Amino acid sequence: MTDRVSSRKAIEKVSELLTPILSPLGLVLVIARFINQGSRKVLEVTVHKPGSKVSLDDCEKVSRNLEKKLDKLAAGKSGPLVDGPFVLQVQSPGIDRKLKTQKELKVFVGELVEVQSKIAIDTLGHNFTGVLQDAEEGMVTIGEPTPVSDDKKSKKSKKKKNESLVLDPVTEITLEFHLLSSVRLSPRPVEELEEEEPEEEEVLS
Repeated sequence: MTDRVSSRKAIEKVSELLTPILSPLGLVLVIARFINQGSRKVLEVTVHKPGSKVSLDDCEKVSRNLEKKLDKLAAGKSGPLVDGPFVLQVQSPGIDRKLKTQKELKVFVGELVEVQSKIAIDTLGHNFTGVLQDAEEGMVTIGEPTPVSDDKKSKKSKKKKNESLVLDPVTEITLEFHLLSSVRLSPRPVEELEEEEPEEEEVLS
């Protein structure tokens, strides 16, 4: 058995062990993988809490419970998960994680994302933000997309630039995943955008 096959089977077992640990905490598995950090091997487990943030307490609970299951597994007939020592590391996805696969996209449905497209999309251009609504069969659906200027101009300057344009509002857009340069989590949560007060319109006298 090659190391690659052995690692894949080990990750499958880790995912199996994590299911009853994550569910009661309202967490879902983003990815589990073995990585090398210098001379040590690390089992890196990334978890997500839909509609909320992963806390340090969440990570500690997952780590503690998973360690118990791994120790029990190692003491049984099947032996340790992998040969040699490794360090367990449980973490949150990070505020601007790049979503590289359809599987990851599905995990983060409902989250605000920043999208970079390889082609210009109508009035949205190449860069826009919106709520990730769906990710199925190589397609990605973004709800209420909002264009983002390449030079990160202020909202006021963008408003003045587009105030002469009469456009129908875009409620959602569905694109092929391979046409997107990147999809990453936005540092600004959806709740923050919903609570944001609308800008006051300038009155010309």
